[in-house]
Amino acid sequence: MATRRPLVANSGRADEISASDVLAPATLGYSSGSNANGTWWKAPDGIIEQFGTVTLTNGTVTVTFPIAFPNACFHVDPVPVSVSAVGTSVSAWLNAVPSKTNATINGRSFTTVLGVLNIGLGSFDLKWHAIGN
Repeated sequence: MATRRPLVANSGRADEISASDVLAPATLGYSSGSNANGTWWKAPDGIIEQFGTVTLTNGTVTVTFPIAFPNACFHVDPVPVSVSAVGTSVSAWLNAVPSKTNATINGRSFTTVLGVLNIGLGSFDLKWHAIGN
């Protein structure tokens, strides 16, 4: 049987902790992976979180999750991350309830030029975060 050392030894030296003393996430029942669609991780209780980046063009994009949710996708959070023009703001939202495999996101750009508000179809990068089981 391996000898166990405390996380912080009496001397307070962190170098007394060896790699064999640290549990890997897989040991605890976590799993993770990634592919061209994004990154995912699954907790031991079945909750899955998925992340990715896509480009919304002409006001809409369909995000395909890296892995399908076995039961349901509870929530998708679209977050715009880039805008090309000064004075432009953007907004993104879900088009419908997400499925187990994908979500459709809509977006618009809002530009004010000389006090006039112009609303256009959004074309920008966004990050998304999905939670399900």
